[in-house]
Amino acid sequence: MTDSIRRWRVLVPLLSVIALCLAAIRPWFRLEAVCTDDLSLHLLRAIQLESLLRQGVLFSRWAPDMVFGYGCPLFSVFTPLSYYVVVAFSLVGIGIQSAMLLTFALSIVGAGLAAYWLARGHFSPRSALVVAVAYAYAPYLGYDAFFRGNLAETLAWVFPPLAMGAIGRLAQRGGRRYLIAVALAFAAVMVTHNVFALAFGPLLAAYALVAVLTLSPAPSRIRRLIATGAALLLGTGLATFFWLPALIERAYVHMDRLLLPPDFIYWSNFIDLRELLALPRVVHPDLLNPSPPRGLGLLPVLMGLPAIVGLWRFRDKPRRTLILFFLLALVLYGWLTLPSSRIVWDNLPLLKYTHFPWRLLGPAALCLAMLTGTAAELLPTGRRGSLLTVIVIFILVLSALFWYTPRYCPWAETFDTVESISAFARATGLVCTTSKGEYVPRIVEAIPEETSSPLDPVSLPPGSAVVQHADLPVGDELIVTATRPFTAVYHSFYYPGWRVTIDGAPAPITPDAPYGRITFPVPEGRHRVSVRFTETPLRRTADYVSLACLLATVGLLLWPVRGGRPRPPISEDRLSPAWGGWGGVLLGIVLLLQRVNTPLRNPGLRGGALTGLDATSNTSFEGELTLLGFNQERTTIPSGDRVRFDLFWTARKSPSRSYQATIALVGPDGLRWNRQDSRPPRSFRGPPDTRLWPVGTYAQDSHYVETLPGTPPGTYDLYLILFDKETLSPLRVLESDGQPGPPDLLLGQLDVARPSTFVDPDELEMQHHLNVDLGSLTLLGVNLDRAEAAPGDLFLATFFWLADESPQADLIARFSLLDSDGVSVADFDLPPTNTSHPSSAWQVGDFWRGQHLLHLPAALNDGDYVWRITLLPPGRSINLPSPIHVTAPFHAFISPPLQYPIDVTLGGLATLVGFDLESETIQPGDTLTVTLAWRAEAETHTSYNVFLHLTAPDGALAAQSDGIPVDWTRPTTGWLPGEFIVDTHTLTLPTDILPGPYTLFAGLYEPDGSRLTVQDGSDVIPLATIELRGQ
Repeated sequence: MTDSIRRWRVLVPLLSVIALCLAAIRPWFRLEAVCTDDLSLHLLRAIQLESLLRQGVLFSRWAPDMVFGYGCPLFSVFTPLSYYVVVAFSLVGIGIQSAMLLTFALSIVGAGLAAYWLARGHFSPRSALVVAVAYAYAPYLGYDAFFRGNLAETLAWVFPPLAMGAIGRLAQRGGRRYLIAVALAFAAVMVTHNVFALAFGPLLAAYALVAVLTLSPAPSRIRRLIATGAALLLGTGLATFFWLPALIERAYVHMDRLLLPPDFIYWSNFIDLRELLALPRVVHPDLLNPSPPRGLGLLPVLMGLPAIVGLWRFRDKPRRTLILFFLLALVLYGWLTLPSSRIVWDNLPLLKYTHFPWRLLGPAALCLAMLTGTAAELLPTGRRGSLLTVIVIFILVLSALFWYTPRYCPWAETFDTVESISAFARATGLVCTTSKGEYVPRIVEAIPEETSSPLDPVSLPPGSAVVQHADLPVGDELIVTATRPFTAVYHSFYYPGWRVTIDGAPAPITPDAPYGRITFPVPEGRHRVSVRFTETPLRRTADYVSLACLLATVGLLLWPVRGGRPRPPISEDRLSPAWGGWGGVLLGIVLLLQRVNTPLRNPGLRGGALTGLDATSNTSFEGELTLLGFNQERTTIPSGDRVRFDLFWTARKSPSRSYQATIALVGPDGLRWNRQDSRPPRSFRGPPDTRLWPVGTYAQDSHYVETLPGTPPGTYDLYLILFDKETLSPLRVLESDGQPGPPDLLLGQLDVARPSTFVDPDELEMQHHLNVDLGSLTLLGVNLDRAEAAPGDLFLATFFWLADESPQADLIARFSLLDSDGVSVADFDLPPTNTSHPSSAWQVGDFWRGQHLLHLPAALNDGDYVWRITLLPPGRSINLPSPIHVTAPFHAFISPPLQYPIDVTLGGLATLVGFDLESETIQPGDTLTVTLAWRAEAETHTSYNVFLHLTAPDGALAAQSDGIPVDWTRPTTGWLPGEFIVDTHTLTLPTDILPGPYTLFAGLYEPDGSRLTVQDGSDVIPLATIELRGQ
């Protein structure tokens, strides 16, 4: 066999794996950014690193352009390797964004190649290809790359199988080169992604032990075990420059923000078994925001299950041991993603730093891939076995298409300069390219304003100045003239490593509060000031350890090899070049599937409607949006539990505003019994801003409707509210004739049942903890929604009750408002919870919540009042510790002089006695002031809005002023019978309005839009005709 043929055969596995991975990386062929959660953050980090490298800084723990130029220790606490890879490609000249996409693509291919190398230590080349495909097409890897956009974690998939492959060969064959390979791969894991290293660390250590015990010859086991341990230790040492400072300096940044519920705490991020073993999903290209399950996938698991047969079929003990090892590791890692494993998470503190249990799917996917390769080993040899292997590979690839078919974001902003870092932070509020600002120094309590000067000008005394400034990559060299001693404020956050010298002498640094900026004393005169970020003793020690390990690695590599026993090859089997052809066929099939409708890929919208929903709606709202329908997870839930709703929207035309939806759980009392913000499920990926929705697409909008703890049993209504995110104004449902209807849509009902266990009262958010025995019930506490009010205001009181015994009768909670003399000025007799949940049905140990919306009497005087709660029977009471201050308005009972008296009554509630008009002749662009005078005829518990409309001759609305009377200060709920209210409105006319006679109308309407009427049934009061003249 010639050398050229031999070299070609060596390349066949490499080219075959690359060919089979082409379908996985095809989304990057377009060189466009996909819609991900984190890609922009990683891109900006790479931009920061490239800027430093171009200025000659090879490694900096400080990112000077982050946080509006105040900087943060990004590369001291987060792994930098992936950004070096991106920048290396960018420096070649392809641009930072293309370099980012290329790194993603090569990470997936590299993962497949690394898995192949690991598998070749145990399997035939054909089975090793199956392992490569199973790993490179793992659903969670697709989720990492194409939906999370997590560059560092995607690249980290490459190194664990490399390390394990080297460990296996070191255990089986020995050799210095494998020891070095183990060390380098293990070090690469630790400097690529912190959490991945934490997740894979136990698997690598356990695999090393099993590999040595099963693969090493008996006489060499101790020596191989020592060599493997030394390799892992050497790899740890190589990465010490990063992990040791990162571990110690976690206390210097806001890492505590990563452990806050509900987003970044482990117990709210478990997945269920259905998600872990998710079925393949159909790709709907017109769905704007697919939410891939974070799991292993049912079909990949089924492909790997036959490996269990190998425990009986394979006769060699090492192979059976490895099957058992990967099977047990798969079960353990998979179980740790489920809620049933919480006891382990609660008791292993280190686990909580993974934040998301589903991150353990990475090592689980590698174990499953190895089991899939084991199953492939059971296939027959020859063409029949190869054909079956092709079928297995096709099943693995096609079942993963949903995870490997992202959405592109043509509207995504282009980032390519360091100025983009601050622009992104301004637009998103994300500083130091993190979700919670967790890498900002802990001493920073508030972010100061942006500035371009090195020193705060406010700190300079009069006549002092920075007369010379040399901007360093990380720091500054300044010449400062000071007319007197002062404390300089340098515009960078303090962090260990910053050093200030004045004329070569060290100066003490004191962080200022609350910004944490560097301050230092400057004496009078002219001085050379140097501000630099340097290595601390800890970091320098870590650097020396890594340097020593690097020298040891180079020494091992260059040390001459003495003659020894030949290393037997693992297998003489060879791959056929046809496998590369199968990769091309696979890519062609996948590309074809992107262009034709098949059961694997087809549009979800058909004829403008969605099928397969629990409820089809096709209800149009204002704002160009239509609700297609929804899915409701359950119709009955226990009190305190939650139910998932999946709403599906489409745009009739491209919306011009940003809208958001929420779902309200409303009881018979009209009150809301779920949180104000119906949170989305953690696995749900929200849609893009509605202003970016193309016509002909649709979006999924998922919500959890979670009942408040202690919600009484009963039937509740579910209302959908769509509102403008900027103004918070609700959008009305459009009636069949296209006219605006109510501001909410009734979706259906939800039955709330008695829970099997009640919430711990200590976990409740109670404003006032009371724990007062009032007889058969204990009042645990109350929430009062305000400490100041006006007469007629609404007042929300929430009671928390615990049943000490089963009440024999229906109890009454009397809520009394006492004046300063202790005299009751208002009594409200209320059920403890609500009328549909009588206390006679309560059981011992029941915990329930009662909510009551009360109207304060309109006749209340100025002063301080106290609330008293009395339980009837037996009549025990308690005064609440929180008083309420009432500010009463001036009440006028004499009619003001009016220019135009009219005396028209609306609904028996209020009479418009007259009005004043500034002018009856106006011009386009003018303002028109109209003063209305109302007389209250009766008290009301409804807050009505006043409307003042100016209509054109054709009836079109030309100008309007709507709102609560007297500039939102005198709601009708505070009007006393016989009182006069003077209400001034200003109308601003458009500049392009046409001349002619315009009519002025007034009236009152309820919050739902219905108007009060006069005696003849009309719902408007005509006031005057205004003559509009041309300019």
